[in-house]
Amino acid sequence: YRIGPQDRLLITVWEHPELNDPGGEKIDPELAGKVVDENGELYYPYVGNIPVAGETVSEVRTELTRELSNYFKKVKLDIRVLSFQSHRAAVVGAVKAPGIQSMTETPLTVAEAISRAGGVTENADMSNVALARDGKLYKIDVLALYEKGNSTQNLLLKDGDVLNIPDSKDNTVLVM
Repeated sequence: YRIGPQDRLLITVWEHPELNDPGGEKIDPELAGKVVDENGELYYPYVGNIPVAGETVSEVRTELTRELSNYFKKVKLDIRVLSFQSHRAAVVGAVKAPGIQSMTETPLTVAEAISRAGGVTENADMSNVALARDGKLYKIDVLALYEKGNSTQNLLLKDGDVLNIPDSKDNTVLVM
């Protein structure tokens, strides 16, 4: 997972409680940690602003440890992503709970995104699912994935993707 703007990081510096969140365990989880700003920077005491966008947790831990070592001996710290907000994909159309889904350390696949959206409705056209990515539209046959195990259709979603599950009613042809 690559850290991005609006992600919330919990940074714990061992043996230096003054650097940790005031109130510790008693703080509201929505207010805990430090938020990466829109420029992809994180402010931390003694260090100031450090660029973290595009970095992994391990890379940020190494950088912060190095910077804090200028002020403290034997710095040991841990970083955890509390809130994944920077990488999101939308699932719309014939699903039970359409909406935006945040991506975590675990890559988000088409099948998992549909599952997180509550599954498809009765009228979903699973063979004509559309993935909008970077201004292009891709057709995905999710029915082949489910019925034939065709894993090539279970793509990894990226930040900004829109997965549209069409309604089979849109394919209806009326003859008069």
